Amino acid sequence: MITHIFLGALRDAEADLRPGRGSRLGQLVRRIVSEDTDRARVLEHVKEANRRILSDPAVQRSATTLNQHLGDLAGPQLRQTVRIGFMPPLFDRVAESLRPLLPHAGQNSFVATFEEAEWIDLRAVAAGTAGAAEALDRVRVLGATRVELNLSDLNDEEQGLLPEAIKHRLHDHVQSFGVDQNGLGYNNLIYMGVVLGDLVERSKAEPQSYGR
Repeated sequence: MITHIFLGALRDAEADLRPGRGSRLGQLVRRIVSEDTDRARVLEHVKEANRRILSDPAVQRSATTLNQHLGDLAGPQLRQTVRIGFMPPLFDRVAESLRPLLPHAGQNSFVATFEEAEWIDLRAVAAGTAGAAEALDRVRVLGATRVELNLSDLNDEEQGLLPEAIKHRLHDHVQSFGVDQNGLGYNNLIYMGVVLGDLVERSKAEPQSYGR
């Protein structure tokens, strides 16, 4: 009568955290993002990214090349036109494609690194939004030749001040690595963190099965 999850002593934490069917992280994301409106919003982001990729001239040239050779091979009687595209996105597949990322080696939080000229340009853009440039200045650390921004030091209010364009540029300048480059011990801690998070979300969705 006790609801439990058994973690085998010889479990492969890296494999369970890797993107793909049965991903533990994917299970947690699906449980947290359970409302239809939230899932639809996430899928719209994916669809927009797909549209931009498929409209890229280089991708379109790939489709043209494929069809030219296909026409030569199949002949006029069997020739069909093929287009390159993504399968319609499903939320479960999107969730299962996510992976945990860790800060760059030797750091305990995510840091965005900019060359001096890049930083000046970023701050000039941020100056157009009240409070945004001041938020970036507060978390700025001057390196020997570069400017580093400790994103973990941004509080919720400051994050809300930053325009989406600024957030995208910050994320683009963060160096991170995946669990396949990480140690077994810490991967197990990440794995257990995902499992505990899943249990907490289950207890919210099914309070009758998880008495306290």
